[in-house]
Amino acid sequence: MAERERVLQTVIPVERIAAAIYLIRGEKMMLDSDLAELYEVETKRLNEQVKRNSERFPEHFMFQLTHEEFENLKSQIATSSEWGGRRTPPYAFTEHGALMLSSVLKSEHAVRVSIAIVDTFVHMRRLLSTNEALARKVAQHDRQIANLYEHVERLLKWPEPEKKPIGYNEQPRPKRRGIGYFVIPTDRKGVEESYSLTKGKDPSTSLGMTKRKTPHPLRQRLRGESGGELNPKEIKHKERKNA
Repeated sequence: MAERERVLQTVIPVERIAAAIYLIRGEKMMLDSDLAELYEVETKRLNEQVKRNSERFPEHFMFQLTHEEFENLKSQIATSSEWGGRRTPPYAFTEHGALMLSSVLKSEHAVRVSIAIVDTFVHMRRLLSTNEALARKVAQHDRQIANLYEHVERLLKWPEPEKKPIGYNEQPRPKRRGIGYFVIPTDRKGVEESYSLTKGKDPSTSLGMTKRKTPHPLRQRLRGESGGELNPKEIKHKERKNA
């Protein structure tokens, strides 16, 4: 294996073959002028051999570029000045077409070059496959990192729970506030009982009542005139007299 690689390297460097491979119509192709240089023949003679053996070169082995494709290719290649005097578009060969050239050129050198070309295509496919796998892994890692970042960001924005004080901490009790007032009619003793509704100590408990007794105004006035407590008969007598 090492001897074979040494022989191929003495024939032509792999880098030189790789530099002559272009992507045309979605396929990796080599131009007739580059292949003629590698096979050490003139471009005209190479194309003549192809025409004489056209049955060996179907359309998926080789095809001629259109003028538009040729102009686009020249604009992308730095050494396009080499084709300055060429009037017709070149022929492009696939990997199988380049390999078939060795059978029509019929030389030992052509056989070695065709082997080197095939090895170069295989090497390029291996590199592309590795790069595609690496690109998929990188894309997958990017998605995983993005998902991880979203989770971390969500946790950072999560509200912190309210910290409870350590030890005994008595909460202030709510103050009692009156929320209502009503009066019960006067009893026989001339006393009115009034009640005010208040909130209890705990808001969840029922309402409490504060009781307060107030003498009736008329009976208080009559009591003041007599200078003492009146019995019911005296009160009625005073009421008839005043009436």
